[in-house]
Amino acid sequence: MEPAKDINVEFVSLEADGSAETATTKLTLTFDKDIINLEAADIALRQNSTGTTIGDLIRINKGVYELAVKDIKASGNITVSIEKYGYIITEETKTVTVYCPPPNPKADIEAFIEEHWQEYGYSKKPTKYIALSFDDGPSSVTQNLLNVLEGKKVKATFFLIGQNIRNNKTAVKAIFNKGHELGNHSDGYSSLGSSPAETITGSLTAASAAIKEITGNDTVLFRAPNVNYGDNLTRVCTELNLAIIGVSVWSDDWQGIDTQTIIANVVNNSFLKSGDGGIINCHELANTVIAVPDIIDGLRDKGFWIMTVGELAIIKGVTLQPGTRYDSIR
Repeated sequence: MEPAKDINVEFVSLEADGSAETATTKLTLTFDKDIINLEAADIALRQNSTGTTIGDLIRINKGVYELAVKDIKASGNITVSIEKYGYIITEETKTVTVYCPPPNPKADIEAFIEEHWQEYGYSKKPTKYIALSFDDGPSSVTQNLLNVLEGKKVKATFFLIGQNIRNNKTAVKAIFNKGHELGNHSDGYSSLGSSPAETITGSLTAASAAIKEITGNDTVLFRAPNVNYGDNLTRVCTELNLAIIGVSVWSDDWQGIDTQTIIANVVNNSFLKSGDGGIINCHELANTVIAVPDIIDGLRDKGFWIMTVGELAIIKGVTLQPGTRYDSIR
């Protein structure tokens, strides 16, 4: 039977359970009479959160319905309206505040490791952490490197050179879209440690702008070309909100060495014996791409979870400060 079309339903009230403990909340909708065959699809949400989806709708009493709202990404106001076809329903809407817990990136990383460590080939849950980074990209081997990292389920930090970015924007988009972290490696290959502040500012600003043009995000990480530092560089990084990322584990791949030597330089590095929190330096080179799977396997055999520099800072509870140099994060 087709429902009557002359039923005027008043939207009396809207309440939320107000819980900040979960990203799912329950909305209670009260009407002055039942809406026959009301379904979740009839309820429209407008809010300032993203990712919100409608879950189950349950009739509690006559004119009272409970709606589960899931995947709330941010606390804020949510406006509810009813748009059921075939009824004359008041155009009035109701607004209520919904909550979700504040982000906890460290807990998210720990939960991910808890869920996936066996899948990633560890014999026991890893308790040590290390960051993997690549300099001088993007390059002709970027896509091959991304394929290797994806196959091994590893995210890394790429310190990119501005002029290379402008010449290969597609590769930068691929790095970003695969979920890797992007850092500033200046606009060219020249050392900047003894350069005037104006030269450093121009180089770093150009590289950061090239990254932001593609990703929409400001980078907060910088590695000096040739890992060459100086007082002017420190001052400029402070002004540009860039933490200076050094190196604690050298692959020395830039010296033209063979693949097995690259692997040994990382996996057998003496730093690994002193604990975790290291930052590995590699480059976008053909021999390095070949070495990466064995590097990853070797580090995993030693109980290291491999991550980005930013993730390493999060898991260690360290807020990276502009102008401060970090050769490791502990």
